[in-house]
Amino acid sequence: MNTAASERTAMATGCTAGIGEATGKALAAAGASIVVTGRSAENVAQTTERLTEDGVTADVGTSEAVDLP
Repeated sequence: MNTAASERTAMATGCTAGIGEATGKALAAAGASIVVTGRSAENVAQTTERLTEDGVTADVGTSEAVDLP
């Protein structure tokens, strides 16, 4: 597949449901590998597993809350 997204990695925030999940799936359909992020580690892991089962190259992204001064 040779598209603008092929051979690229996209980080889809809020990728475990709704618009974020749809965006992740659309990017994957365009050929991108996906880094799945979200507020719930359990939901992120489940979404990553579903995407991988569907043949998408997906990985779990981690994030931490940061206190700004």
